[in-house]
Amino acid sequence: MRAAGISGSIAKTFLTWLFFIITASAAQIDIPPPAGSGAFGMNVYALASGNYVVTDPSWDSAGGVVNVGAVYLYSPSGTLISVVSGSTANDGIGSNGVYLLANGNFVIASQFWNNGAITSAGALTYCSGTTGCSGTVSVANSLVGTSNFDRVSAMVELPNGSYVALTPRWTKGVIAQVGAVTFCPASGCIGPITAANSLTGSTANDRVGSEGITILSDGDFVVSTYFWNNGAVEDAGAATFCSGTSGCPIASVSPTNSVVGSARDDLQSKILPLPNGDFVVASPFWDSGATTDLGAVRHCSGTRGPPHQREFARRYHCRRFRGQRI
Repeated sequence: MRAAGISGSIAKTFLTWLFFIITASAAQIDIPPPAGSGAFGMNVYALASGNYVVTDPSWDSAGGVVNVGAVYLYSPSGTLISVVSGSTANDGIGSNGVYLLANGNFVIASQFWNNGAITSAGALTYCSGTTGCSGTVSVANSLVGTSNFDRVSAMVELPNGSYVALTPRWTKGVIAQVGAVTFCPASGCIGPITAANSLTGSTANDRVGSEGITILSDGDFVVSTYFWNNGAVEDAGAATFCSGTSGCPIASVSPTNSVVGSARDDLQSKILPLPNGDFVVASPFWDSGATTDLGAVRHCSGTRGPPHQREFARRYHCRRFRGQRI
């Protein structure tokens, strides 16, 4: 029997709507915070597979170690697939969130992770989007820092699925904050950042990679470093070409592998990619002898290298156009 005052079409619409609401309510899944949670759900990320990642950088371990942090991978049905955590107080795993990769996997960023007695060495942990990561973050499953306050945590994905870790605070031995840029294949990379696997600085506070990278139209990239010191000239700056398939020169930034400044602030530059794979380096504060802030623009070609810069010369030829005082 139809309810009085409600037409057949309206009743049908009402019942359809009611069924939808009941069905939706029945499908709701509540995931309770695991024991020890401090900020469960700080960030949630949906993966292409339908799985999703939940971070809790303030999670305390079952043994009472505070703020070790944890990152969870759940299936679309809410089933826990994996959990990876820290092991030392204030590791804060996932404190810098998660980078989602085009291949469906993800990288966990944890700048406060402690490498044993090394405080805030930082870690980038590569995880499968289907099986996740399990256990504790370590040098065996992550790209990590090697000195106090290296704070490994920043990265940029390239068009081919590889990614670049940027660690401008990285310390080389006793030389503080020389910086490092580390190329990782699409399958990820693990182990400590060293001078044997990265483009680095050589002088304290070079901070290589401090201004990030510019991706070129062909997938290669240029590393910008405003604070690189050219001998006794502080903050001369440098721009370093790197391959999108094999990475950067495994060396210290120098005039043999980079376009560099010769006076302070010379290479506070903007990199403009061109459609054919070339790029333009615009340096408005370039000095010409005693004339300060004259400016210079370099057009770097994808077929030859700049004269007098041997390593860089194998790839790029840069023509410089200087400004003029009026």
